[in-house]
Formats: sequence, C-alpha cells, structure tokens
Amino acid sequence: MKQIFKIYIPSACISFTLTALLTCISNLLQGNAGIYNAWFLQMFAFIVVVDILDFALGYINFKSYFAYLITEFALTYIAMLGFCYFGNWFSFSLHNLVLISIIFVIVYSSVHFYFYKMSHMQADEINSLLNH
Repeated sequence: MKQIFKIYIPSACISFTLTALLTCISNLLQGNAGIYNAWFLQMFAFIVVVDILDFALGYINFKSYFAYLITEFALTYIAMLGFCYFGNWFSFSLHNLVLISIIFVIVYSSVHFYFYKMSHMQADEINSLLNH
C-alpha cells in the first residue's frame, strides 16, 4: 500500500499532467484547437496500464537496472503505440510518429528523473541521520 502512494500515484499524476500539457501545446502549434474528452480517459487508462506493467516488472529479477529500464521503456512505448493506434490519437505519419515519440521520451525521462532524485534525497537523509 505504501508503494501505491509513494510511487504509483505520483507517477500517474506526473505522466498524465506532462503528457496532457505537451500534447495540448503540440495541438495548438499545429492549429488543432480542440481535443476530445475521450482522449483524456484513454490517456488515464494508458497510464494505469503502464503502472501495472511497471508493477509486474518489479517481480522480475533483472541483472542490471539498465536492463530493467530498457525493458520498461520498450514495453511502455509499445503500449503507447497500441493506445495511439486503437484510440485514433493521431494518424501514423512519420511527422506525427516522431513528434509523439519525442513527447514520450520527455515524459518517460521526467518521471524517471523525478524518482531518481527522490531516491537520492531519501538516501542523503538516511545517511545524514546515521552520521549524527
């Protein structure tokens, strides 16, 4: 239960917020003023699926963190492409695919950077308490 509040809820919030903001900005820059409410629900479902994938990957003993990161990145990217295709989020042109991939990398990197910094800060706090 502690992991849900410490990891999964913040992850879902950060991912949803950054994705919604970057997509809205992208739509406005491309001249698309409207966005469908169904997209937000589909995006939330996608983020829940990503959190479930991350939870399941936590039970696999990877030989390195890099192997875990690459596996998670690939599965999340494939899931995103599936949601994009079946949700008709965009037409699969090269331009759109590159743009969506850039947004994906920004969001994915931001979430991992957030949790890296949180872990680092917690480790520093523990070390500080141990040194006193």
